[in-house]
Formats: sequence, structure tokens, C-alpha cells
Amino acid sequence: EKHGNGEWREAFEEVCKVFEVDCRKYLLSPKVHARVLVISNKKIGPAPVDKKKVGKMPIGALAETFGKITGPNQLDSKIGKVLLQINKDRIGVAHRKPGGEARLRRNVGRHIWTTIGCMRDM
Repeated sequence: EKHGNGEWREAFEEVCKVFEVDCRKYLLSPKVHARVLVISNKKIGPAPVDKKKVGKMPIGALAETFGKITGPNQLDSKIGKVLLQINKDRIGVAHRKPGGEARLRRNVGRHIWTTIGCMRDM
């Protein structure tokens, strides 16, 4: 609704926040948490995701975590890809970085629909 009213920044921020929460819930759901192992340290090897750390992870850290999943399924890969795609523009919107207005205007609409599609798959 906000996107249609010209409030594209606010709409993108809102979608990112909801997506971030949904990604955390997905990682911590019992079915996924039991299956997912993340490469954390080469000496230790794959380990389960730390529940306390997941609760504090921003989108960039979540993208990194999804990228380190050993044997990801199709949805894990899709979520990681979407997180990587939206992270740079989310940082630009959240921190009001100057100079990226044209890029944000060009990308935000696509990011919103990609993110919503990914949330439907979860």
C-alpha cells in the first residue's frame, strides 16, 4: 500500500524488517534448526546455528549465515540469495546514505516483490 502511495522508502524498510524476522523464525523453526549445519570455523567444522546469535543478526549477517549452510535445500539458497540482493539497498535506506537515490529508486520495487515472493515460499 505504501509503495503505491509513493512512500517507497518506508515500504522497503517495512518489508525488510518483516523479512528479517521471518528469516530468523525460519532458521529457528524446529524442522529447519534440526537439519541446518553452518560452517563456523574450519577447525571445529559444521555446527548448528546458535539460537542467541540468530536473534540479533541483521540482514547482512543472516545472508552470510544462509550462505554457510552445508547442503542447503532450494529454499535455503533462495532466501540467502534474496538477502544478499536486498542488503546493499537496505543499508542505503536505513542509514540514509547520500548518492544512491537513483539506484534505490531503480531497485526498490523489484526488491519488494522478490522479498514478498520469498516470504510466500517460507
